[in-house]
Amino acid sequence: MSRQLHRITAACLLMAGTPAAFSQGLGAAPTFDKPQYFVNENATLAISGQGTCKNIEVDWGDGSKQVVPSFDFGAVSGQNKLSVTHKYATAKSYFLSVKTIPGPTLAEQCGSRSASTVVVQAGKLTKVSASPTTPTAGQPVELIVEGDGVCPADAVIRVSPAAGGAAQTVGAVFAKNAPWPRKVSFVPPAAGTFIIGHSVAPGQNIAASVGCFSMPAGSDGKFTVQAAPAGPSVGLQPAAGVVANPGRPVAAPAGGSSPIDQTAGLEIMKPGSAPPCTPAVNQASPVALKPGDKVTLAGCFGLQLGKVRLKGAAGNTIAENLPVDAWSDTAIVANVPADLTGLPDQGAYVEVTTAKNQVLKRDGMSFVATRETRTIAMHEFDTKDVAHGLVHTVAAGPNTPFQGGVCQTSVCAQHKVHAVPSPPFFGNDHFQVKLINGWAYKSHNLTGENSGADVNFLNCPVPSGVGPKPSLMETNTGNPMSFKVKNGFTGCLSWTAYRLSVQITGPKGMPFR
Repeated sequence: MSRQLHRITAACLLMAGTPAAFSQGLGAAPTFDKPQYFVNENATLAISGQGTCKNIEVDWGDGSKQVVPSFDFGAVSGQNKLSVTHKYATAKSYFLSVKTIPGPTLAEQCGSRSASTVVVQAGKLTKVSASPTTPTAGQPVELIVEGDGVCPADAVIRVSPAAGGAAQTVGAVFAKNAPWPRKVSFVPPAAGTFIIGHSVAPGQNIAASVGCFSMPAGSDGKFTVQAAPAGPSVGLQPAAGVVANPGRPVAAPAGGSSPIDQTAGLEIMKPGSAPPCTPAVNQASPVALKPGDKVTLAGCFGLQLGKVRLKGAAGNTIAENLPVDAWSDTAIVANVPADLTGLPDQGAYVEVTTAKNQVLKRDGMSFVATRETRTIAMHEFDTKDVAHGLVHTVAAGPNTPFQGGVCQTSVCAQHKVHAVPSPPFFGNDHFQVKLINGWAYKSHNLTGENSGADVNFLNCPVPSGVGPKPSLMETNTGNPMSFKVKNGFTGCLSWTAYRLSVQITGPKGMPFR
């Protein structure tokens, strides 16, 4: 009897409490070498871990799977990384998983990890044009670049004289994934033939001869500008009595004289009157505005400084009194404040109030809010189901105590079966939330997966077998987002533990639920 008690006591000393981490296992979430890929481009995934894992399966999320029979990650996590490569044939977002196919021994069960990536279609130009097709010198013309897909670099629209001369960048920089068509407003200084180009933005090392940066078939990008009739001059007009140097003025029509005096590098308006025109905002560039952008307006505004506002399509004010860099009879350059927060993406229009209190609008625009990324806390899920009958559960959210430390993820959970005999069973934790205001899924990660079984003299003198570690059995990254974590319990005092992190991205300062 004393020998049997000694054996049970030794087993209790070895197995009681929270077990130490296994020396084998997958490490942090796998990482890609690039934030996104083009169709049929090599996507390289780096997998970290510790010890030797067998039967490592990579499910690429497009129906393709790849199995590595065995890999030694080294004695220290991150010492050796497994690198695998794949090509995606279709442009879309992919969710992929890395797991070890369960084997007969514990050392072959190294857990699971997940990752995501985005595959896009390589961009190309389809048409380059000007509107109107035969513009007049000194009058705004809209340069239009049409295409599809995503460019390998940020781009700018440039215009150059066909007869030779330096190319001029027009408008703002377009991001790689900026929507098509891309439009800017240009005021040709004189009659002649000009060439429109879609070029790599400065500071980027990328080939400029293919795809987004080569002229589409059948187009040379040229447009012809006719001479302007003689008429009164136009120029920049600062507020009364103010000397300003807001940049290069809109050129005077052919035959007219410039109303700008050049004195010690400053531009000072001469007295003059505005040309006859119908007050209007004819063009705006860019049409999709975000905080910190400059917006260029072309039309007829009068020479005296007025006000510019950015409003939502419903008439709400997005930004009052945009700071104006330059104001002329035919062009305005204004700034969208960089510190705008607490606003959703929305349709928008620019409203110009002239010095004569004429209210002019340019519809068909949009406001794109500054983005932020945040981790959803456990209490912020609409559904948070972690209860399982005979199981005692400890669950915590970010910055709350957990297992002697502080939880740093969306959910930290530990389940333990009560000290009563019970057959093996499974329990699925469920977390779900419906997003609003333009918020969307960004990433998720399951870490710290562990399982074990404790010993109790009275009720559980013989420990249950160690069950499987928690794993993700369902992931829905749409809206609503839904995640289910599978827990397997082998009986009396068996336990599981894991940490789940879910990140979302959306308009800064706006509620997500």
